Amino acid sequence: MLNFHNKLKKGTFVLIIAVVTVTTIICIYFYNNFLAQTKNELILSENVSELSSISNNENIDNLANIEQPKLNENVNESSKLGNNKNTKVSDTEKPNLVSQNSEATRTTDYTKLYPDLYCQRPAQQITPEKTIFLTFDDGPSDRTLEILDILRQKEVKATFFVTGSSPKKGKEIMKRIVEEGHAIGVHTYTHEFRQIYSSVEAYLEDFNKIYNLVYETTGIKPSIFRYPGGSNTNFNKNIRKELLAEMNRRGFDYYDWNLSSGDAVSRTNTPVQNCINNVLNYSKKCNHGVVLMHDAQAKHTTVKALSNIIDGLIAQGFKLDKLSNEIDPKPYSLVKTTR
Repeated sequence: MLNFHNKLKKGTFVLIIAVVTVTTIICIYFYNNFLAQTKNELILSENVSELSSISNNENIDNLANIEQPKLNENVNESSKLGNNKNTKVSDTEKPNLVSQNSEATRTTDYTKLYPDLYCQRPAQQITPEKTIFLTFDDGPSDRTLEILDILRQKEVKATFFVTGSSPKKGKEIMKRIVEEGHAIGVHTYTHEFRQIYSSVEAYLEDFNKIYNLVYETTGIKPSIFRYPGGSNTNFNKNIRKELLAEMNRRGFDYYDWNLSSGDAVSRTNTPVQNCINNVLNYSKKCNHGVVLMHDAQAKHTTVKALSNIIDGLIAQGFKLDKLSNEIDPKPYSLVKTTR
């Protein structure tokens, strides 16, 4: 009888160990699955801003807050790279021109497309110290008019990267931008990410359309531009190197940013104080910067934050100015430039 009880206890002990082992294995399995699912959800949440730009047809520059701290840390080092001395070659040299530093492999002879879509880059470009460039994407809109009123009141010049939206009213706003001494640049005509980034040819077609609209409306031939979503976006990754090389070859300079109001990181408006803090908390760590903001119709909080942003930057000792291709774009680029 005693031997039976010992065997029973031993069997019970083994059974308990087996149950605990199986339970532990099951828990580990489900825990690992939970971690994997959580990771996927985080990845999806990081891209939701960029993806929502397609449905809303607004510029959701999702890299604004993600890239900002890294760029702020590197902006001084980048500005020491020296002045760029590249110049655009003459028209007779265009057909044989290929970017020497580009790793892209051309599949199309882009020199045969849009023979007038070229501009002259200065022999030298500069990076002004203690200067901030306020920039606005996605207009013209009624918000643009409100922003222009504030800029006039504050006696500050800024830069507007425009689209082809609301062409009738937009033309009058474009004229006012130029007449009041601000800079105007290209932000594509349609702002349809999948369409414009489907190929280099598609981007050039769209760029040429808004370029001519700006020129016919204002008499200004734009020499600066901003890629929708910035130069480093998932939508342009398949053509990025080739596209950057081609736009550089044509003499156009793109400007990303190293400061942002964060006004386009979600479908809802960023609170006014957040817009202010997003700029001023980082600008005090910079010697110079380009601020990303938006003047799309929905961006009410951007307008409400603008006066405080301007006052705060001036209090930090910055001069506020407009961009031109005389300004070196390298310190603000989200990806390594092709030259």
